[in-house]
Amino acid sequence: MDRSTTHGMPIPDLKSSCTYRRPTPPPPPPRPFSSGPATRELTIRTRFSFARPPTPSAAGRHLPSFPPLLPRTPPPFLRRPFSPRVPIPNHARSRDPGAQSLMAQQQTSPEEVVLGQETGSARVITLNRPRQLNGISDRVVYLIAQFLEKWEKDDNAKLVIFKGAGRAFSAGGDLKMFYEGKSDDSCLEVVYRMYWLCYHIHTYKKTTVALVNGLVMGGGAAMVAPLKFAVVTEKTIFATPEASVGLHTDCSFSYIHSRLPGYLGEYLALTGARLNAKEMISAGLATHFVSSEKLEELEKRLLNLDSGDESAVRAVIEEFSTDVQPDEDSVLNKLSTINKCFSAETVEDIIKAFESEASIDGNQWVAPVLKGLRKSSPTALKITLRSIREGRKQSLPECLMKEFRLTMNILRSVVNGDVYEGIRALSIDKDNAPKWNPATLEEVKNEDIDRVFQPFSPAHELQVPSDDSNRWSGKYENTVYAKTSQ
Repeated sequence: MDRSTTHGMPIPDLKSSCTYRRPTPPPPPPRPFSSGPATRELTIRTRFSFARPPTPSAAGRHLPSFPPLLPRTPPPFLRRPFSPRVPIPNHARSRDPGAQSLMAQQQTSPEEVVLGQETGSARVITLNRPRQLNGISDRVVYLIAQFLEKWEKDDNAKLVIFKGAGRAFSAGGDLKMFYEGKSDDSCLEVVYRMYWLCYHIHTYKKTTVALVNGLVMGGGAAMVAPLKFAVVTEKTIFATPEASVGLHTDCSFSYIHSRLPGYLGEYLALTGARLNAKEMISAGLATHFVSSEKLEELEKRLLNLDSGDESAVRAVIEEFSTDVQPDEDSVLNKLSTINKCFSAETVEDIIKAFESEASIDGNQWVAPVLKGLRKSSPTALKITLRSIREGRKQSLPECLMKEFRLTMNILRSVVNGDVYEGIRALSIDKDNAPKWNPATLEEVKNEDIDRVFQPFSPAHELQVPSDDSNRWSGKYENTVYAKTSQ
């Protein structure tokens, strides 16, 4: 992935995502994706239920009260209305029912940043910004939420598939849009909408499948990991590298990472290390491995299945899937070292423990990981570690509400402007030499970290639904944030 243009956080795309037009003639028919199980509670699928090592004593400590941060007034977001339904062009038609189904009942213009199709009882969401590696913008989040709400309420919709156009599922958010909106809070809306969307992806009521053939990072990975079925290929690469840009591991990953085997979650979040498809399956971040050359045929079979029954969907996927194990040199075969180092209570202690491992024969893999760890924002590393440690004891809604506060406070430079310095270094000037403030872990003050974690006033918190009766309430339009932006 070109981390200079996209990264692991949903970001408003007020210019490019709202005016982007795909070239004509229309692109080839998109391939579908998936979402969660038919009946969903406030938990991720069972593949995240691993035995946990004891949690360090610092986790979940009481935080002092702190005045809520009231939002500054952002300008109204530019947004196009839903595109009208368009006919299927003649050249896209085929006598093959599977081929026809890929374009059947298209619900949005092929120029739109998210495509929604309805085929029998199957529904397909296609992230459609291939030139931006399907970076997540305000409109991307808005459209996905619209489709998911509509289809969850539709008794004829039984299966929802997620996929990405081009060579990526999604490389995360477009960081340049955060940078351009840093002075006027213009990212406020997309941040709220993304966390609200994350809750509904985790708890979706229909059977869901993700077809992941390429990069899947940050906010994009948050649309894959919670789903009932996550199909990956030999081209899939996963990462959550937000700390390297001065942010924190967001979009529900304090919940997801804290439930991975051992202290693998801390390792992935702090180092930004990448996993391949085999490693994703072994870690519990994906369910099935399918060769990329078979993915299109699998999609056709799912579209023609006309069922959302989980056992039926699983049976179809398993016809195409292959059992895989991590390679011999995989980081998942080094969990004993990871657990030993990343179970330490502080980032400083983690780095010291990791440094001692670097000198041991056979641990050549440690040095480059350690180098990347040292290059990340000291403040972001401390926020990230504390967030994941607290996530071990928190429910999904609690994790999302906490992460929403963290993201809002970081983007508002409550403590420092590291996130904008990180974006500048990686995406704007591309000098890869961010000047963090403070520059060292020892200089980061505990009281500053406490400030970032302070709860907001109830009206300014993320409005997570309390039960299924008000499941789709709490939308951005009904919040105090929307009122202050008018």
